Amino acid sequence: MKARHRIRLAGPWEAEVLHSNSHQELAGTHLKAALGATDEPLDNPFFGKLTLRRNFNIPSGLDEKSVVWLCLEGLGLPAQSEIIFNRRPLNRTDGGAAVARHLEVAVTDDLENFNRIEIVLMCCDAFNPIQILPNATSVIVQATVWLEIE
Repeated sequence: MKARHRIRLAGPWEAEVLHSNSHQELAGTHLKAALGATDEPLDNPFFGKLTLRRNFNIPSGLDEKSVVWLCLEGLGLPAQSEIIFNRRPLNRTDGGAAVARHLEVAVTDDLENFNRIEIVLMCCDAFNPIQILPNATSVIVQATVWLEIE
């Protein structure tokens, strides 16, 4: 088996606040978003619905045998959340429980020269990976997103 090559999609990410129960003044705004796993407590948690977006170019060096995986760690997916890759929904949860906190989806057939990942999150009391920074211009998301090429 060929070893996988990892490409971290750390940034830049954008967050669009669709609605908020905890920070009503942010509804409809666009914020910078930083992704990273952390064990720090959430001092200013976000409750509501937002979309995280990240654009990237197609990885170089791919051939006809390459398989590209989109991987997410630590995010889980609470109810009413969705992952969209180049306009294609990859995973949608409609139930009340969060799904596994690690997700790998093959996206090789969906790759384009310019790609977009969108993660629509509904954050509630039971599950909340997002913190609003004090200046209210950016958010921290306790998750990691990367591509793996096999």
